[in-house]
Amino acid sequence: MSNRTQRATVKIESQRRRTKVSFEPIGNDFELELGETIYLDVPLADLGALEVVVWDTGIAIWLPYPGEHIVRDGDGHEITRL
Repeated sequence: MSNRTQRATVKIESQRRRTKVSFEPIGNDFELELGETIYLDVPLADLGALEVVVWDTGIAIWLPYPGEHIVRDGDGHEITRL
């Protein structure tokens, strides 16, 4: 068995308007333009612990913290680690 942690990817896309994406409790925010996508790469074990809150112009994603969470751009390149 591999020592690599199994991971899951969550797609976050702005479909109707500019959207604020906030990762809590870290407080790291991103603004997505219409049609823009980012991905959240998390350990599979953390997937069930994510809490997602959606409002009219944004979304807050509460992460288990600390963790090995990676935000990637639409092409899959790493933007930041949370």
